[in-house]
Amino acid sequence: MVFLAVFGAVTLLLGLTFVVIATALTRSERRFARTGIQVAGNVVGEEQHTRRSQSGVTVYYHPVIEYQTADGHLLRASTEVNAQRRHTIGTQVKIRYLPDAPTRIRLVGETLLRRISAIFLGVGALFTLLGLILLTVWLIKITG
Repeated sequence: MVFLAVFGAVTLLLGLTFVVIATALTRSERRFARTGIQVAGNVVGEEQHTRRSQSGVTVYYHPVIEYQTADGHLLRASTEVNAQRRHTIGTQVKIRYLPDAPTRIRLVGETLLRRISAIFLGVGALFTLLGLILLTVWLIKITG
């Protein structure tokens, strides 16, 4: 009986954690869409980041973009989100940057963060529902 309550509570908390993460990712995306300034930029390089895990090594690419801000400053920055594909140096791309943090950039049209957010939301909703069901079953059993 105690196992059911603990498992239900842990499942519920895990689900709510996933929902909170999805909400934070969505808010970040909306902030870029709402307040980000769109400009053209040129790919001038790329940063590689590797992650080691039990299944091997994964390489992520962050294109380095050179762009001019609305107030005329020429900046270089790498994207915050892993690019879905590698970009050839010299390619022109559209980016959004935040006016209060002009080196925080995102490629226009990249959907990776939205897909990750949707996955977190879906998994979070399922775990939350499962946790609520388990806790309801436990409450029914103990009240009898």
